[in-house]
Amino acid sequence: MDLSPTIIIAFAGACSALFAAVSAGLSLRATRLSRHNSEAQIFLSFREKYGSLEMVQALQHLAATYRDDNEQFAADWMKKYRSYDKDAEELFLSRRYVGGYYMSISRLYHNGYISKDLVRELLSHNATNVLFKIVEPMEKQLWGESWPRDDFDRLRKIKSAHGAGKIVNLRSDKQPSV
Repeated sequence: MDLSPTIIIAFAGACSALFAAVSAGLSLRATRLSRHNSEAQIFLSFREKYGSLEMVQALQHLAATYRDDNEQFAADWMKKYRSYDKDAEELFLSRRYVGGYYMSISRLYHNGYISKDLVRELLSHNATNVLFKIVEPMEKQLWGESWPRDDFDRLRKIKSAHGAGKIVNLRSDKQPSV
């Protein structure tokens, strides 16, 4: 069998293209695995922070102050905070801790570091109700027009309904599963 140089070059080109396609496929698979591994680490990190004593205490403190008139509660809290009321300052710290947890999730998603599915998973507990019913009105009072509306709106759009919007009663002696 006589192979002309043209056939050999064509065959070499086809093999090269095949190897490039296989390489690209393997690279894509490695990238996906890397993203999954990265998201798994982020998930575990957030779940660890969510389960921390600081988070449980902050959520308990915020939930214990819950009233049906959130906007009035936030306005009353702001007056006390401005007058250096000790409880209002403790609520400030709880608001900051819980809000910071959720704002980190929002910004990681917004900047493309985590998927919508991961955000949905991180928001799949009753504490998101504390975020929207207590922390958000406090943020509005604290920051006025410059409050981080985009972060709250972004999370609200992604969050699946959980707990029918109810604040879990955290006043019992049992440790809550907020």
